[in-house]
Amino acid sequence: MKDKFPGYYPPNEKEEKLLWDEAIFVFDTCSLLNLYSYSDSTRDELLGVLNKIKDRLWMPYQVASELHKNRVLRIAQERKNYADTIKSIDAFRKDIDKRHRSKRQHPFISNESFERLVNALDAVQKEMEDCRDKHDRKLHDDSLFENICSLFGSNVGNGFDEKRHSATCEEGKKRYKAKRPPGYMDGDAAGRDAKPEPDRYGDLVLWYETIDHAKSKSKPVVFVTDDSKEDWWRISPIESRKTLGPRAELIEEFIAVAEQKCWLYSSESFVSRATDFIKVVSTKAQSEVKNIARSDTPGLLTGIFLPSFKLEDMIADSFSKSQREREDVFAKAIASVANPSISPEAIKFLAPTFKFEELAKEAFHKALAKQEVIDALKDCASAVDDDLDLDERDQLDEDDPEGADENALNED
Repeated sequence: MKDKFPGYYPPNEKEEKLLWDEAIFVFDTCSLLNLYSYSDSTRDELLGVLNKIKDRLWMPYQVASELHKNRVLRIAQERKNYADTIKSIDAFRKDIDKRHRSKRQHPFISNESFERLVNALDAVQKEMEDCRDKHDRKLHDDSLFENICSLFGSNVGNGFDEKRHSATCEEGKKRYKAKRPPGYMDGDAAGRDAKPEPDRYGDLVLWYETIDHAKSKSKPVVFVTDDSKEDWWRISPIESRKTLGPRAELIEEFIAVAEQKCWLYSSESFVSRATDFIKVVSTKAQSEVKNIARSDTPGLLTGIFLPSFKLEDMIADSFSKSQREREDVFAKAIASVANPSISPEAIKFLAPTFKFEELAKEAFHKALAKQEVIDALKDCASAVDDDLDLDERDQLDEDDPEGADENALNED
């Protein structure tokens, strides 16, 4: 069974070690471009791993071409990610400053705590601005690209001549129509805007290049890709973001044509196994690679910002524990669409002075899974309700007889 359907069986420990000891390592364009999204420390760790296997690195001509075309675009996108984050921090700071200094001062935040919050935001914003400026300099002085060029050296494919390239594109039309991997998701089969001709056949070209190279060198291949689409991976029909392994057709085609073994890894799984077989990669770096790979917008908050700066912690630490409980309740109530565990009285009491939907969007952006939010909400909901005495609620009603603040909450 295993010999007839090798694409469904991952290598065992012994087979995998042999693969990592002997294989040629090939990285697709996406996995290399993601190096621009990592923090300096994580990037240095990964470059250290690649340096350990420098002699066995090889880059398809198609990847090299795409890397040259898209490198500047990726730098520009990362620069925009930083700029957007800075803008969000600045807007949040101005908003909370305006509310704090209004005639109806914040009843929970002392001037001392407020200044600590502002100082924390200033520090984060300054570091973001430094990172943005560093990315700007990469347009003209890209040391990362120089490192990549140095690592791969002359280990780059020559590419297909015009005749072979045209034939591959023609074959790609048939393969994509039949949804045969790789690359058909870059055509029009996915119900979205397709890549233009002949760019849509890039994945197929680099795949054929890799097969040809493995056959000519009589070596197995470790192929690393951060393309998470179904034309590279078997996706769970139950959990849409969970992969069950590489597409079996790819492994079987590689073995049949190259007469060599091959296995696919994402960058996340690559750094995990690299720790076992090549060089230890820190838990922090592994976590960052995971965040980048699973983020819809690489480099933004989930990738670098939250793991490095933990804005939600900085904000929370600016307040006392008892104050923080009330703030968290309202923030998480907003985030979980006012979970029924929170009484209307609690939300009404907190709403007029805290507009924490902004905090929920910025500080807790993708930092907590929905279930974690709900669990935390339930834990402190009853405590907050117990803390609210009727005198405070009556005073609130006197201050706001027309219920304007409650209406404002509903509008938000």
